Amino acid sequence: MKGIDEVYSTKGDHIILPLSPKYQIQPVKSGFGFSSTTNEYKVIRILEKGSDKHFKAEAEIFTLGSDSWRMIEAFPYPSCFDQNLFLNGNLHWMTFENMELFSSQVIVSFNVGTEELDVMQPPPYAKQQRVMFKDLRVLGENLWFIDADFDFQIDVWVMKNYGVATSWVKEYVIKRKSDSVSLYWCKNYEVMKLWNGELLMRCGDHTLGYYDPEKGTFKPITVHEMPDVDYVIRPPIMLSGSLFSPQNVHKQRNR
Repeated sequence: MKGIDEVYSTKGDHIILPLSPKYQIQPVKSGFGFSSTTNEYKVIRILEKGSDKHFKAEAEIFTLGSDSWRMIEAFPYPSCFDQNLFLNGNLHWMTFENMELFSSQVIVSFNVGTEELDVMQPPPYAKQQRVMFKDLRVLGENLWFIDADFDFQIDVWVMKNYGVATSWVKEYVIKRKSDSVSLYWCKNYEVMKLWNGELLMRCGDHTLGYYDPEKGTFKPITVHEMPDVDYVIRPPIMLSGSLFSPQNVHKQRNR
């Protein structure tokens, strides 16, 4: 995500955000969330700060209905991964406690209401020093952690009790068998649980298919009449209905 400069609703109405004081700086990550305690919608931009040898960050926050951005100068946990996930009033991303050595991977949560940061530990298995690809996802009301290595398997963990590190449960173990060769060499994953218990998986930029946990099989999805070109499957954007209107929020704040 390059940045957020407009906020849309499914009805098509939108508001254009004012330019931030540091609009010329490309954000590392951007996020959008809602606080039920303050009844506010906020946009956050995380910016790199410092040299390549000393990873630091700062953040800008815009509250819908206001007319300016606010700075958070000392932002200790820059986002190093693609995901910015919203759950329970918090934005989540993965990063490292030691940015210079890229060690001690953690999950950071940003409370949209209080604008406070907290750190959650990933599953214990993920702390091992192995060459692996890790992804954080939100499915339903839970955080999911996808732990994948090069050769053997993909582990899918679920945090059963939000914020409780001991509540991580390994829900699925997906073996990389010879009949699932399309699951090899993937650097990122998207997972969606379907009504029949199967998992809809996007593996990298070119593979989409169903995984059956009971049979342990992966079935690629073939899109018929797809042009014979090097196409890319983009990550899905999950939507849920609400009465939220960006225009209404903006008008109420400016009465």
